[in-house]
Amino acid sequence: MLRDLSLILPQGTITAIVGRSGSGKSTVAALLSRFYQPDAGTITLGGIEATQFTQQQWTEAVAMVSQEPVLFAGTIADNIAYGAMCHRNREDVEQAAMAANAHEFIMMLPEGYDTMVGEGGVLLSGGQRQRIAVARALLKVWGFVVVVVDVVLVVFFRCFLYGW
Repeated sequence: MLRDLSLILPQGTITAIVGRSGSGKSTVAALLSRFYQPDAGTITLGGIEATQFTQQQWTEAVAMVSQEPVLFAGTIADNIAYGAMCHRNREDVEQAAMAANAHEFIMMLPEGYDTMVGEGGVLLSGGQRQRIAVARALLKVWGFVVVVVDVVLVVFFRCFLYGW
């Protein structure tokens, strides 16, 4: 149970929420993802209560990356661009990869961004799969990011609706 929690997450910043097991990191992530509503208080985005957004609008602002991220058979570029709300060009994909610290290892692969990853990303290491998933989350929700560090979950949250 969280009590007296107040978070202000400025646009364009990265915020890490770190703590011991049971300290509420996953609860904060679940609340920010709107998996459930707070018993008291409100969650606002750009000054508007979360309940005023449709689930689709909220989903467009939230992406999750688990310890075992899901990659699809296809190229690295396709995996990064997957789920983006609008068409993304190669430059956008590469910028997201750079921000996720993935660009360097991608460029060392035989076909760079056109390298096939295999079903589930089996041709990449666990760390490489996570960086690809982080790049995907950043591309989907470029800008305002919250990182919740936990054994099971890293959450990327971005307020881009209406330009906030």
